[in-house]
Amino acid sequence: MASETTITEKASAWVFRHFTKKLTDAYYYHNFTHTAEVVDAVVRIGEASGLKDRDLEIVVLAAWFHDTGITEVYHHHEEQSAEFAARFLKKHGFDRDGIDAVRRCILVTDINAEPTTLQEKVIRDADLEHIGKKEFWAKAELLREEWAAVIGETYSDEAWLRHQLEFVASRQFYTEIAHSWHQEVLDENLERLRELLAEAEQGIAVDTAQGKEQKEKKKKKKKKKNKKDKDDLIGRGDRGVETMFRITARNHVNFSAMVDSKANIMISINALVISVIISVLFRKLDTNPYMAIPTFVFLAVCLITIVYAVLASRPKVTTGVFTREDIMQKRANLLFFGNFYNVPVDDFEWGMREMLKDKNYLYGSMIRDFYYLGQVLGKKYQYLRVSYNVFMYGFVFSILLYVIMFMLFAEQPIDLIPLN
Repeated sequence: MASETTITEKASAWVFRHFTKKLTDAYYYHNFTHTAEVVDAVVRIGEASGLKDRDLEIVVLAAWFHDTGITEVYHHHEEQSAEFAARFLKKHGFDRDGIDAVRRCILVTDINAEPTTLQEKVIRDADLEHIGKKEFWAKAELLREEWAAVIGETYSDEAWLRHQLEFVASRQFYTEIAHSWHQEVLDENLERLRELLAEAEQGIAVDTAQGKEQKEKKKKKKKKKNKKDKDDLIGRGDRGVETMFRITARNHVNFSAMVDSKANIMISINALVISVIISVLFRKLDTNPYMAIPTFVFLAVCLITIVYAVLASRPKVTTGVFTREDIMQKRANLLFFGNFYNVPVDDFEWGMREMLKDKNYLYGSMIRDFYYLGQVLGKKYQYLRVSYNVFMYGFVFSILLYVIMFMLFAEQPIDLIPLN
């Protein structure tokens, strides 16, 4: 039996669906990848700072929701993000004190707010952790591109460097852990910003992406975007992509378990009803023949319901084999057991190693696996829906038929045999 989904797992799934539906590709910085990175930073900084259990859970929930409001309003979206979080948590039975704590943590991610509690300090440091890391330059370029594409704010290199210098110089890490981890690199980034700004003011061409490596990554990202390459998603950050894959896989497993559970309920209930019909009602048909029609209708309803419930939970068996040519042509998906359970272990190991060598093949296999799992789940839920509809409408119709037949025939007087 599948384990119960936690509130943070439900929150991550909600945020993923929300961003997928609402955000465009122009959100290079504020997206699910950034959110997943903030959640990861919250867990690392929070645990190292002594947050545990519910206190840590509140900050993690706030991290998942802290940028969701950007789909409605770009600047100062924290209030809308807090509102989204409050609605979600209320719907899932979260207590009022916890909801208020999550709201406060979200609101403190506004750059003009000042954190006071440890929870607020943790999420504030996690949200801006990148300014104290070497990845700061790449993240800043993503934000620059996003501002240009989403809100139409463009900057020259000099203006952008000045803006970043003012921003970073006014920031600080509030927790001792984050300060000890990142303050040294933050100071280095500040010093480099000052050097680049001085060069830009003298008319010297500067690289705001800070180095050839970052510049090449930027060119590759633009090239992939122009070609609409399917691997563009992977280029946004492996950690966020892996988080998305993990959450999606967990959701598929949970949905499949829900189908099996609901189908099992329908099978059990209708099997019990059929046993009652056979053992009790059939005995009454000799003395109450008018009950035959509703009884057989009721029996048919139960049988059809069971058939569709079984179809919803019945596993599909595949051949379980693949060839080396399938691997070389990237046609086989070894992430699904149905494609390999009949092959020798040596062939399977070779195929997995070949797939792991090719990142695009690996991610492509995972994407196709999700697609076909979704196709299977879609059919399962269709069968389950038919099963529930047949049971619901058939049950009501059968009971009404019993009532009608009883009213029409049960009270009819019995004809007496005339006496001579």
